[in-house]
Amino acid sequence: MLKRNFNAFLLIQLLLYIAQGLGYCLIITFLASLGYTATDRSIMFTVSALVGIVLQFYIGYLCDKHHTIKKYVYWTHVFYIVVAIALYFYTRKHFLVHLFLVTANVALMRITVGLIDGWTLEVDEECKNRYGTIRAMGSIGWSIGSYVGSYLTEWFGYGSLGIAYAVVTVLMLLICNGVKDVKKEADAPITMDNVRRLLTNRDYMLVVLILFSLFTITCCQDYTVIDKLSILGATERNVSFYWIVTAMVELPLFFYGNKLGEKIGMKRLLYLTTFFYGLKFVLFGAVQSVSLMTAAAALQMCTFPLLTIVSKQLIDAESPEEMKVSAQQIGLSLYSGVSALLSPMMAGLLEDSIGIDATLYCIASISLISLALIFLYFKGKKKGGNVSA
Repeated sequence: MLKRNFNAFLLIQLLLYIAQGLGYCLIITFLASLGYTATDRSIMFTVSALVGIVLQFYIGYLCDKHHTIKKYVYWTHVFYIVVAIALYFYTRKHFLVHLFLVTANVALMRITVGLIDGWTLEVDEECKNRYGTIRAMGSIGWSIGSYVGSYLTEWFGYGSLGIAYAVVTVLMLLICNGVKDVKKEADAPITMDNVRRLLTNRDYMLVVLILFSLFTITCCQDYTVIDKLSILGATERNVSFYWIVTAMVELPLFFYGNKLGEKIGMKRLLYLTTFFYGLKFVLFGAVQSVSLMTAAAALQMCTFPLLTIVSKQLIDAESPEEMKVSAQQIGLSLYSGVSALLSPMMAGLLEDSIGIDATLYCIASISLISLALIFLYFKGKKKGGNVSA
């Protein structure tokens, strides 16, 4: 059964991210093709981040309250299918309609990924211990989905993205049907008091703050690096190659990151990840050619895959048994959702006031805050705890 679950989640993650690549990667170009300005799009994504934060809190709470993940995986994906089809088939420029559809699309993307991750971590010990290997299939799927989506759009138009998303998602849900649900017997139902106690847990909130600082750096990369590539004269092909590099170099440590964590400990792994985040952005600020920017992007190998593995493990370690799913969803909404909300505004203001290179150096300096928070967290774990040093 353990091996069966592991193999199933390899396929689930692959199909999940193929679908996400189809449903999300070209959303900005779709909106631009309808005539929406950068300001219009930033409003849509800001609202989607706010809605996503609230819904991630609520759905994670419901999963633990009713002791099930599977049911909410089905329902959120059904809604996502409807939204994706509606979004890409509605080609009339109407801001309020697209505000609703984009908000629903982006929020559901975050929620569905969080639910599948929570299910993967909770279904059995093998899936939890080999999460990095499972998540590596997501990077492969994302590359496939974004690549195929560009051709579908060229041949059949944007409407084909919604249909393709629906087909791949239905295949994924069929595989999900054969995987056992996470059902836990609790002595008492999950209440808002449980949530309050979680949010006042020092170690849990320190982990969230550490991850928030690192995910802020990650989110800023999506805006600032592309802006610098554009300033340096990068073509669309150059930008596409940059994204391919960042996706492909993630694979080795998604496959072997857990083993590395077991060998050197989560503490050293977290310090190592933070160091490479800082180094990567220092290099982004220093180099002055498209090819060197792409070369610097190869440090993605030592940042995002390790951060993904560490984030899930640390949140799980600081979560009470009856709130494992809620803790993941709440944590994700805080460290990923809030960083996604603030990063575009922060990066834009810095770029306009001090220029792109200085902005990249400022983002690199966030890693110093991360290091200080990591030191505080592990200092409190010296006398015992469930996180390996």
